[in-house]
Amino acid sequence: MAEGRYKDDHEPYTVLEQPLDTTRHVRIITIGAGASGINMIRTLRKTLSNCENVVYEKIPDIGGTWYENRYPGCQCDIPSHNYQFSWAPNPRWSRFYSETSEIHGYFKDLVVREDLGDAIKLRHQVEHAEWDEDKGQWRVRVRDLNTDTVIKVVAHFLLDGSGILNNCKWPDIPGLHTFKGDLVHSASWPTDWDYKGKRVAVVGNGLSGVQIVPAISPIWVALSGLQGTSTSTAGEVFDQDKTLYKRFVKAIEEVMNNKFNFGVVKEQLSSYMANALKGDKKLIDMLVPDFPLGYRRITPSVSYLNALHEDNMHLVTDPITEIFETGFKTQSGEIIHVDAIVCATGFDVSFRPRFPILGRSGENLQDIWTEQPPSSYMSCAVPGMPNYFTFLGPNAPIGHGRVLTITEHAAKYITRLIHKCQEEGIKSVTPRQEAVNDLNEHIATFMPRTAWAGTCRSWFKNGEQDGPVTALHPGSRIHRFHMMQNFRGEDFEYTHWAGNRFRYLGNGYSTLKGAGMNSTW
Repeated sequence: MAEGRYKDDHEPYTVLEQPLDTTRHVRIITIGAGASGINMIRTLRKTLSNCENVVYEKIPDIGGTWYENRYPGCQCDIPSHNYQFSWAPNPRWSRFYSETSEIHGYFKDLVVREDLGDAIKLRHQVEHAEWDEDKGQWRVRVRDLNTDTVIKVVAHFLLDGSGILNNCKWPDIPGLHTFKGDLVHSASWPTDWDYKGKRVAVVGNGLSGVQIVPAISPIWVALSGLQGTSTSTAGEVFDQDKTLYKRFVKAIEEVMNNKFNFGVVKEQLSSYMANALKGDKKLIDMLVPDFPLGYRRITPSVSYLNALHEDNMHLVTDPITEIFETGFKTQSGEIIHVDAIVCATGFDVSFRPRFPILGRSGENLQDIWTEQPPSSYMSCAVPGMPNYFTFLGPNAPIGHGRVLTITEHAAKYITRLIHKCQEEGIKSVTPRQEAVNDLNEHIATFMPRTAWAGTCRSWFKNGEQDGPVTALHPGSRIHRFHMMQNFRGEDFEYTHWAGNRFRYLGNGYSTLKGAGMNSTW
C-alpha cells in the first residue's frame, strides 16, 4: 500500500472540508523579552493569523542585556543611529554611542507604542522543555518568580530569544568567594553600590572592563572622542530632513558592513594606540595586541587608554593565582590588597541552554552542545529539536555589526516556517542532520581565511585559543541577509498531522482574496 494513502489508524483517506490556505491555530512560546522577543511579538502580529504568543522573561523588566548590564560607563559599541530596529528609527539619540539607560528606554518606549506588553510575562523563568512527539507540542515548565510556583504550559513552537550575553561568568580563580570585601560582576551591578574612596580591582579588559575603568575613576571627569559626542542638535536636523537622516544612517551602515573586509593597516592602529599611551613602552607592550585586526570586537574607547595614566591606576597583567579575604596574589608572587573586586569577565558563551531542552529522541541539547561544538542550521534551528528556533544561535553574524537587524531577518525566516506549518498541515519541522553537517564543513573550511581564526583567546571561540569559531557567520552581513532570503525546504524533515501530506489542499476552494468561491483569478 502506498505510503500516505491512509492515515496512521488505517482509516480511509478523506478530504479535509476546508479551503486551501486555512491556517491551523498554533501556540508559540518565546523565551526572553530582549530585542529578539520584542521584535518577534510585532513580527508575528503583523505576519501571522490564528496564533497566540506568550513571552516569558526571567527579569523584572523588558530589554534583556540592556536591563541587566547597567555598570558605570556601559554603552553600546555600535553607533546609536544604527543600533535600532528598521521599523523604529530614532533620529534623536543623545550620543553617538548611547549608554545603557537610553537604549533600555528605547525598547521600553517601543513596547508601549506598539502595545506589545500584553504578550510578556515578567519574572517568569523557563526551567525545562520537552518535546511530545505524539501531540506535536513542547511541554514547558515555567517558574513564576513572583509566587515561586511552577506552572506547566504547552506550545507548538518554542522560540529561544534568551540571547548570548545573558549568563554572567565568574572567573575560575581559587578562593574567589572567600573574599570579604565587595564582590561584583559587571552583568549584575548593584544599583546602590558606592565604590567611591575604595581600592577597586577590575578583573578583565574586554569591553565591560574597558568601559568600567575610566567610569569609576574619581579623577576621570569626562569621556573623550566620539563616545561623549552629543547628537541632540543633529537630532533636530534629522527630524526635519528625513532624507538627510536616511543618508546618515546608510553611511554608518556601510562602514559597519565593510568591517568584514576592512583594509585598515594593523600598524596604523598600533601607532594610534601607542600615541594614546604616550609612548609608555611598558603599557604598549602590555596592551597593543599582536593578534589580527578584527579578531576580537574593536572597542571604541579612548578614555580607557587615557585613564591608565592616572596616579590612582595600577595595571596588572600577571594571572591571578589566588584570591583571599582581603585581596589577591598574582603568578609573580605580588600580593595586592583591595576593598572590592569587579569581575568584568563576561558571559558563558557556549550557546548551551541554561535549562534542559529534550528533543525528539529525549536527548538534552545541553548535553549535545557539551559533548561537541555547538552547531545549528543557519543559526536558527537544530537537528532533533522539532519546532525549536533560535534568533542568535551558533554562527550568527553577531560580530559583524548591529544585532537588531540580524534578529529582524531571523524573525522573518522563522515566521515563514511557522506559516508553512500552519497552512500545510505540518506537525513538526526540523533541519536534516546532513544539511547541518554540510554547513559545518563549509564554515570550518572558510573560517581559517578570516582574522577570527587567529591563535588567541576569543569569545567567538568560546574563550578558547584554538578550536572552531562557533559564534560568527562565514561571510559579511549582506552575505548573511542574502542567504536568509531563500528558504531551502529540502534541508528540512517534516511530519504531518495526517498521513497524506497533501490533505491541506482541502475541499477545492481557496481563501485567496480575488480567488474565492465564485471569483476569477
